[in-house]
Amino acid sequence: LFFTPVTNPAELSDHKIDSSIIGVIPFINKENRDNDNTTLQNSLESFILNLQHLKSNDSSKKIIALTSGTAGNGKTLTSFLTAKELAKLGNKVLLMDCDFKRGDIHKLINKTKITLKDFNDISDDNIENYREGNTNLYVIPKITKLIDSFQFINNESVKEKFKYFSNNFDYILLDTAPILSVSDTSLILRMS
Repeated sequence: LFFTPVTNPAELSDHKIDSSIIGVIPFINKENRDNDNTTLQNSLESFILNLQHLKSNDSSKKIIALTSGTAGNGKTLTSFLTAKELAKLGNKVLLMDCDFKRGDIHKLINKTKITLKDFNDISDDNIENYREGNTNLYVIPKITKLIDSFQFINNESVKEKFKYFSNNFDYILLDTAPILSVSDTSLILRMS
């Protein structure tokens, strides 16, 4: 079922998928992105409405991980567009590139990747360096030269950093690697 295209959220229950999925974003490639902008925008708005509803019922539901079975399904674009839209609505939003092998959010925002030291040093003193212009959107690009991403995710200092993020942001969006490619994504999903 990971490879089955979904065009309508009702198809999920038809296939007996009981996971808590709160949105379905249509596949939009570069060739048809301009033509399908209305469909994409409507899907994003529905997804954001569901996110807001979940959070209004439980304020701890602010960490959202976006994933798919394989590469090339639009996780990064969807993460980026969702984060931008949530920020436009006045939310303070953090988007973090958690695809530690092939992440490329830094290309969307025209920034360089960061080091593990840069990540560990994020604090009130420098968090504004990650802000996108005058917006409420903050972006942490991929951590470069991360030797062992599995150990990184399981590290207590990372858990503490996420507590810091949770205390300072309305929403945290995690752009992940494909769930069928690396174990990192399964660990990240537990955080969301």
